[in-house]
Amino acid sequence: KSFTAGDLAAHMVECLRWATPILTADHVDVDPATFRPFTATSRQGLLDGCDAASAAGDAAFTAATAATLDGSWRLLIRGRQKWE
Repeated sequence: KSFTAGDLAAHMVECLRWATPILTADHVDVDPATFRPFTATSRQGLLDGCDAASAAGDAAFTAATAATLDGSWRLLIRGRQKWE
């Protein structure tokens, strides 16, 4: 068991939060030294985070065009491309 149930729930919210930057930019640049994942101190905080991330992701999907969805996208770590 590597996560508590609360930490796993927070990780799931963090995964939802990735939808917006993925759909609204041609790349995401992550710096592990400064990246701060989603955290919540209560059940309500988790639910609020999930709702906010879902709404933002839904808006990004709704606004996405065919060109956005068909275009290339890159993941960078500290400015160095890791995936395209």
